[in-house]
Amino acid sequence: MDKLSVHERDKYNVIHQYCGVDEGQSGYGRQLELLLTDNSKFHKKWQELYKENKSFLEIGLGAGEIVKHLDKEGFDYCGVDISNWVVDELLKLELNVKEMSSHSLSFEDNSFDVVQHLDGLEHIPVEWELGTLSESVRVSKKYIFHSNAMGDAHLDSVSLANGFDAVHINIKNAQLWDDFYESNTSLGYKILHKESDNNTYRIILEKIKN
Repeated sequence: MDKLSVHERDKYNVIHQYCGVDEGQSGYGRQLELLLTDNSKFHKKWQELYKENKSFLEIGLGAGEIVKHLDKEGFDYCGVDISNWVVDELLKLELNVKEMSSHSLSFEDNSFDVVQHLDGLEHIPVEWELGTLSESVRVSKKYIFHSNAMGDAHLDSVSLANGFDAVHINIKNAQLWDDFYESNTSLGYKILHKESDNNTYRIILEKIKN
């Protein structure tokens, strides 16, 4: 494992241990509630695919709220995270999770109907952001859901107090995220929908078959 990967793994081990994996006690946003109930076009499209019983890859586990729900409802899913601590904790609950970096996924091409990385790329070192997008597209059969926070994280203080850098190390505004996704369509996708508010940028990509 290279130096940056070790750094990121160790940082997120600290963050995950601080937050834990008990539902309702995570320091992360409540993504599951938004996915299931929010009326934005981004979440409505996800709800449509959810009702069709699609397969899902969750990149970045948080406290495991989403993979716990998918498991309970009998979906075909997998969740990945760079933190071996959170993966080990969720494996104790017999969930289908793996230790893996977002820019280097060990899945075959077209493995999942839906690949989602929610509140994701703002956590990813700039050196990995293009590889992370490329891998999301590669392992998806059709849809990629990304949402990226556009401000500082309340967990930055925890990370900094333990000798690491900020949690949100790759902050961009909506225009810069637009530029990023629009300039990389050569990876094999088209932009299906994008939206943003004061805090979060959301985009749905549709994979173009070769």
